[in-house]
Amino acid sequence: MNRTIERGSKRWLVGLGGVAALTMLAGGAAQAQRPEPFTLTGLVFGMDQGDVRPAGRETVQPVQLADGSVVPMLIAQSGRYVIRDRHVGGVVTSGPGAGGRFHMTYGGNVELLSQGGRLHAFIQGDVFEARAQLRSQFGGPCTDLLAPFLTGADAELICTGGTKGVFNGIYVTGTATFTDGVRGHGVAQGWLIPILDPLTGHVAAGFGAFQIDVQ
Repeated sequence: MNRTIERGSKRWLVGLGGVAALTMLAGGAAQAQRPEPFTLTGLVFGMDQGDVRPAGRETVQPVQLADGSVVPMLIAQSGRYVIRDRHVGGVVTSGPGAGGRFHMTYGGNVELLSQGGRLHAFIQGDVFEARAQLRSQFGGPCTDLLAPFLTGADAELICTGGTKGVFNGIYVTGTATFTDGVRGHGVAQGWLIPILDPLTGHVAAGFGAFQIDVQ
C-alpha cells in the first residue's frame, strides 16, 4: 500500500515538474519572440488623387477660403468625400528597410474643407508590411518631420494655419501594426504638404514625411 502511494506521489511530482518545465519554456519562447523597439521614418515624394467620390449629392455652395474670401464651389451637401485607393510613394530614411522605397495605399472619409476624417492605410516596404488606422486634419504640432522641407516661419505657417490663400499642411496621427517581416504595434504620425486642385479643392498631389514608433 505504502509503495503504491509512493509511486503515485512520484508520478505526480514528475507530472508537476513537466508542467513547470513546459511553462518555463513557453515563457522563454514568448519573451524571445517579443519585438524589439524601433522607429521607422520615411519621406513622401509623390502621391496621386485616388478615387474620390462625394458622400451624397453635390451642389454649388459658398465656401470661405483661407484668405477670408468667399467663392462658389461644387461640393457635397454633407461636405464629406469618400477616398479610395490613394497611392503614396517615398523612401524609408531610418529603421527596417532604410534606404529602400515604400508604397502606401489609403482610403477614408474626410471633410473637404478641414481634411478631417478617419483613414485606413496599408504600407509596404522592402522588409515589412503594416496596417495603420489614422485621423487627419489641417494643421497640427510643428514636429521635426517637416525639417527636410520647411523650417522656421515657413514650417510654422504650414502647422498653425494658412493666410493669403495658403492652405495648412495635413497632419495625421494614429496607430500602426506591422504584420509581416518585422513585428510590432506602435504610434504613427505624419505631415503631408498638399497640392490642391484649384477647381475642386481636393488633394491632387503632395509631399511630406512620417514616423512610426514601436515600443
